[in-house]
Amino acid sequence: MSSNQQQVRVPFCPSAQPGMANCQVLGVLTECEEGPRLSYLNERLAVTDEVLAMAAPAKPTKVFRFAATCEESKCTHFDGHDCQLAERSFKLCRR
Repeated sequence: MSSNQQQVRVPFCPSAQPGMANCQVLGVLTECEEGPRLSYLNERLAVTDEVLAMAAPAKPTKVFRFAATCEESKCTHFDGHDCQLAERSFKLCRR
């Protein structure tokens, strides 16, 4: 890449739904005595019908956590310039 070219980085949403563009499995939820536990994957796993079927009989959103390309203005967490998900989550944790 030349010094005049800049690599454009598209934000990746860690709160995605399976139908979103470039969707990947970020982690798997399991039930433990202490409550649900999220285990993050070491490698990216593209969302396919076969992967979603692995969640059966549960809904995929109850078993997997997904990440996908940020949809910006289509999302309630986007304020027109930035994603506010992390800030909102941080505020909830501080309560």
